[in-house]
Amino acid sequence: MALYTTGATYPAIQEAVNVLFGGDVGSGEMRLLSKEDVVTALDVLLRVGKQELAVTIYTVFGSPMPGAIPPFSNRGLSGMSINGDFCSLMGGINECTLIRYRQEQDGKWKEVAREDVRALAQIQTDNMGVIEIRKRTKPAKLMRLLRKIQEVLQEASLEQEVSITVG
Repeated sequence: MALYTTGATYPAIQEAVNVLFGGDVGSGEMRLLSKEDVVTALDVLLRVGKQELAVTIYTVFGSPMPGAIPPFSNRGLSGMSINGDFCSLMGGINECTLIRYRQEQDGKWKEVAREDVRALAQIQTDNMGVIEIRKRTKPAKLMRLLRKIQEVLQEASLEQEVSITVG
């Protein structure tokens, strides 16, 4: 199981994941835990995970032919020119990359640079006007699953053991 975090609270997340799922996530092994241990681990993951386990989806908003085609939102846009370079802009989950190309003497296009542009809100192009970079952050599927487990556990008594099977 891969955890994508900023690193600041990784040990707390790792410990909570180990409590819930053990060292071999996805082994299909059943584990018995106290409700208190599960509730504590879930609390850590839900509290910290709100920031650390969320995903940001980047989309590109612009028009390949300003004036002729209305702007639209998409995961990527190609054919733009920035300072004379042919470029494409690719959004996605937790990434937004500007790729620059230059034409070689034999006529072939070659990638010359990749830039992380997640921090930008817009990019001015030579031929397509302003291209907006839109971002939307939402909880990862893991967060929804953890909330569902938390709801189920609220009905259990503190003395109950909880079995968890992952795999």
